[in-house]
Amino acid sequence: MGQAILVTGSAGFIGSHVCDLLAGGNRDGRIIGLDLAAKPAPRTFAADVRSPNQLRHIASIVQPNTVVHLAAKAEVVIPFDELADLMVTNVNGTINVLDAMHPERIVLASSSAVYGNASGRGALARWSCVNPVGAYGISKAAAEFACGEWVRTTGGVAVSLRFGNVIGPRCRGLIAYLVEHAIANPRADRPAQLRGDGQVVRDYVPIGYVASVIKLATEVPLPRGSSAIFNVGSGRGMTNRTVACIVQGVLARRGLKLTTEFSKSVAPGEAWHLVLDTGATTRKLGLAAPTEDDVAEAIEDAALDYLALAR
Repeated sequence: MGQAILVTGSAGFIGSHVCDLLAGGNRDGRIIGLDLAAKPAPRTFAADVRSPNQLRHIASIVQPNTVVHLAAKAEVVIPFDELADLMVTNVNGTINVLDAMHPERIVLASSSAVYGNASGRGALARWSCVNPVGAYGISKAAAEFACGEWVRTTGGVAVSLRFGNVIGPRCRGLIAYLVEHAIANPRADRPAQLRGDGQVVRDYVPIGYVASVIKLATEVPLPRGSSAIFNVGSGRGMTNRTVACIVQGVLARRGLKLTTEFSKSVAPGEAWHLVLDTGATTRKLGLAAPTEDDVAEAIEDAALDYLALAR
């Protein structure tokens, strides 16, 4: 029958790309989608990872060998009244999935936010480097810890992928905001408001590369009862000012003007500078990190995708 792989968050930005890639390379097995916003379809379930009963019902129908756990609340800057739901979704939701599905392996979508600020040559994929500055990073570190406890208890395998800022068609965040702002302000009389004097640095990573790493994480040989951590990024930093300049160029070629202002302060719980060391990912998975040109192309693709949707 081959490997059955359950993808939680399958209708989301990363999940939809991952399902497309896995479906093309898993012809002898099954790809099963699970998402809070899922539409009825074969091998796709509408369910909430916060609900153990819903997950147990699905587990009575399907028994996945591997779970790719992408479902999460993914807002880095979050108000206090949403804090409880963040923890319930990202931490309890992970535990619920493991408890209901009993997979042989889990591939967890973690985040570079677990590191807090990381400059220089970038954060190494080690627990000793974990130092989150906000609740989102804490929730992802706690989800990783829960997977580690599950490994020790069951003898399963856990792979945690600490993503940089994932970009490409259908992504959210800065690129979408800039395109939407330009469309809403065609005279460019109101500048888009950005943070940190344009010096907020992130490790941007194209969605195609991320999906390929996730696929490899479902396949990489690991002994039972073991955990692995991989950074998933380009290994280089890019400022929010540079991202805005690339988007401005895309918009200008299509007759739209975007003005920007960088006077907003960096929000509480948001890192100033966050870059990943991707050397171990390249060595162990055999997949070279994206180049600077790859990242720029992914930014352009994301901007063009939003323009097409808006028109």
